[in-house]
Amino acid sequence: MLIVGAGTVAASLVKAYAALFAGLRRIAIWARRPQQAEALAAGFFDLPQEVVAAPDLAAARAEADIVSTAALPHEPVNFVEWIKPGTHFDLIGAYKADYGRPTTR
Repeated sequence: MLIVGAGTVAASLVKAYAALFAGLRRIAIWARRPQQAEALAAGFFDLPQEVVAAPDLAAARAEADIVSTAALPHEPVNFVEWIKPGTHFDLIGAYKADYGRPTTR
């Protein structure tokens, strides 16, 4: 599994998927700021699943059977080129061109 994002929603997704899918072996977390993904992953040392930070988004997406996004990206995210057939997607969050940018009135 891959979780894109490392905030509060991403932490909830780790817990939810770990509880729902006992057969899940690995949960990778990717974030624009790698230290956030690393810090989030380190907090889940007590789960039966391996929880790791993913340094390479494209590689992590290519390996994952489940991808869940928990982000508000500044640019649209294109997953199509890097996913394998049968991958399940949860798209939580949204692309908003002006998110985080000053607005003028």
